[in-house]
Amino acid sequence: MRTKKLAIILMIIFIIGLVTFTVYSRVYVQRQKPLAGIVLPESTELRWTFETRSTIEPAAPVYAPSGIEWTINVYIPLSEFESYLSELYAFQAEVVADNIGRREELYRIDRRLLDCGGYMFVYSYTSPLRDALGYHYLPGEEVTVYLTHNSAESYDFMLPFSAIHNSPLTGEDYIYTAHRRSGAWGYEYYVRRQEITFGEPKRIGDLANILPLIGDIHIPVVYWSESELYDGALIRLWD
Repeated sequence: MRTKKLAIILMIIFIIGLVTFTVYSRVYVQRQKPLAGIVLPESTELRWTFETRSTIEPAAPVYAPSGIEWTINVYIPLSEFESYLSELYAFQAEVVADNIGRREELYRIDRRLLDCGGYMFVYSYTSPLRDALGYHYLPGEEVTVYLTHNSAESYDFMLPFSAIHNSPLTGEDYIYTAHRRSGAWGYEYYVRRQEITFGEPKRIGDLANILPLIGDIHIPVVYWSESELYDGALIRLWD
């Protein structure tokens, strides 16, 4: 009887030890994997506005063949868009002359990228309302210019820039996507390296604009890890 009780006690101790060892081993194995943070791609729309003062000036001789008589130059400093857009594209431009008081559409005829990183846009200026009222075009007349970019296009694969990596050997940009599979200790998480291409514009706000990947565009992407990753590396998503 005593031998039987001893055997039961030893069996219980063995089971407890086996469970403890298994749990410890699983935790130990997990702790060897780098901790990583994942994020799902976001969707956004491109919206940007800018208001500035300028003047009406006689058109430069280069524009004379096009029949343009008056122009408005609009300077956009880098600070006005660098935290939102990587480059300025076409947008709606309207002007309000001080002696007219109503918005009128402007038509762009030139765009120059300046050494400082800003842009100089040149618009032709004609005013049917001014002509109807009989107001003269005066060099140096002050105006307010309103620029608006409301893109109807949706950008559906926006990621933090920390998720983007660049190969110093090939110059290729790539990301790591997170995946799950069955392993020796249950489910395990690993990463796949995927080359990516930037869309235009390259940045909207503080997110990178990536062209959609082939397959599921809602797959998690690693944006941070405590150690360097490689294709196929195992990761953990929590402590």
